[in-house]
Amino acid sequence: MATPDVTEAGIEYASDGTIFLSGVINYGTVGKLYRQIHSFQSLSSKVRINWSNVESVDSSAIALCLVWIEMASKLDKKIIFENVPDQMRDLIRVNQVQSLFVFS
Repeated sequence: MATPDVTEAGIEYASDGTIFLSGVINYGTVGKLYRQIHSFQSLSSKVRINWSNVESVDSSAIALCLVWIEMASKLDKKIIFENVPDQMRDLIRVNQVQSLFVFS
């Protein structure tokens, strides 16, 4: 079994509360991203997650987003995904989970 290619991924919070993802979001980096956004309690009712600095994704990015969507929903918050790369949109479509995602 091949070892996953692990590179860096990160999260930055803008002054308006927008969350900016960056780097490569894959099996090797989703754990770090999950730990960095482990609660949406302190964020506004509409959480904006911007993907403009994301280089590439794999299907584990969908799993991460679904966890975030569930966590936010339990707190009566909505996640709005911005600047989602085509690669991620394709994975969302192929996995037939479009109805769970809100895009701006």
